Amino acid sequence: MECVKGQDSLTFYRKINNQYNKERTFGQIYYYNPANMPDYSNYSFSSLNAGYQKEKKQKYLLQEGSGFGGLIITVDSYQKLKNNQSIWGEASYKNYTFKNVKWNDNVDWKIISPYVVADSIGGKMKQEEYQFEGSYSKNFHKFSLGVKANYVARMNYRDYDPRPKNISSTIEIDLGVSYNFHKDYKIGAFGKIYKYTQNNTIKFASEIERAYIYQMTGLGNWNQYFSSKTTKSIYEGVGYRVGGIFNKNKENFVITASLGNFDLDKDVRISTQSDPYAFSKLNNRDFSLQVLKLFDINNHTFGAKVNYTHLEKKGTEIYYTYNDKYLTKLLEKQLYNFEETQTIIEGFYQYRNNNFHITAQPLWGYQQTKEKRKEPDTRQNFTYNYYGISITYYQKLNKTNLLTIRPDILIRNVAKSKNGLKEIPYKEAINQWITNDFNILSSNYTSFGAIIRYDVQFRKLPAFYTSMQFQQITYNTNKHNENYGLTIGITF
Repeated sequence: MECVKGQDSLTFYRKINNQYNKERTFGQIYYYNPANMPDYSNYSFSSLNAGYQKEKKQKYLLQEGSGFGGLIITVDSYQKLKNNQSIWGEASYKNYTFKNVKWNDNVDWKIISPYVVADSIGGKMKQEEYQFEGSYSKNFHKFSLGVKANYVARMNYRDYDPRPKNISSTIEIDLGVSYNFHKDYKIGAFGKIYKYTQNNTIKFASEIERAYIYQMTGLGNWNQYFSSKTTKSIYEGVGYRVGGIFNKNKENFVITASLGNFDLDKDVRISTQSDPYAFSKLNNRDFSLQVLKLFDINNHTFGAKVNYTHLEKKGTEIYYTYNDKYLTKLLEKQLYNFEETQTIIEGFYQYRNNNFHITAQPLWGYQQTKEKRKEPDTRQNFTYNYYGISITYYQKLNKTNLLTIRPDILIRNVAKSKNGLKEIPYKEAINQWITNDFNILSSNYTSFGAIIRYDVQFRKLPAFYTSMQFQQITYNTNKHNENYGLTIGITF
């Protein structure tokens, strides 16, 4: 299949603005349905970049660590084909080192939480990630069809005792259909199925001083029997998402809603020869509703978007009766519950002419989180308000040079926090951990950052760009977290 010709009809300034179109980014919910991807762009484009990021934290969740440094390489492409067909894809490689990670011997801890494997020593964790995505869509006059496949694999490890090693993989398949039922009006449906796997092993080079390995169960609690007896933990999960979409004039007016479900089972092994024992079950359910409206007046574009999401996680644990030789399943108890409700309202304004574009996107958000465990009765609740704005300024310097400046600011205000945590007797390190996390989650902060990017077009060569990024989070305790980044790449 041949690509549609005429790609060079765009000036360099218009080509870059088309490739990183802010209207399209703001209306991204329209492309949740892969069947709508033929509308993504009238022109093909691709990019290849490599970057380095470094993060330093003075205040942080212990499971995340005090920062990281590492390399990321990404290639992506969107291609218009003949016969109303489109293909697009992305591949990336990341290599990071996370510092001072504590109470977390897993990868993807936010996916499997609260059932993480943990130790009190912690240290440096090295991590690699590979990601591949490929998609195809075709427009059949009134109907459009789309399919997308995505694969992500991660591995992380620590090379001193205790020595965790984790390998995880996620496979996703998306399908979508849309129908143009009247002039510019469309309805559509989309669905996703995915499978998640993680294998965790803990090894010791020295058998003399073995650290205690905890099988955590939420808010500082752990399984008394399986902790420090297991050499391997296995996480297996399957999930789906289904949704519907209604829109007019592509992404100018969009309503989309979706439901998701993800079930994750954890098994543990007491030794390499033992059978796996069911440890826990985690059910994730979520609902999202988004409404978007954009409209143009001459060279001005105005818009607004409302995004509502509700997530609930329920954790069930398996209890056993045992003697010296046999473990027998006794019962299952649902003991853990996490709920998060979030509403985000974003505005959009853009002015454009033949020499520059400027875009402003104000934001307000409201979020409630509730986390509790029944036995023992321990909990924590938070209510947040968010305020922020992001500004993007594209400036054409001449026919072959373009400058982009993108500052942003976000403020988190804690409207309410409730500490119903219970101290763990004789476990001072765990008590310090859960107190540290509560203090961070109940703290106000201000985040400020900026990206500066420079694009240049060389004769008969792909366009080259370089960008620098800086982000700083300042807590009300005057502690700072900083993130730096440098990227170089080509677009073609």
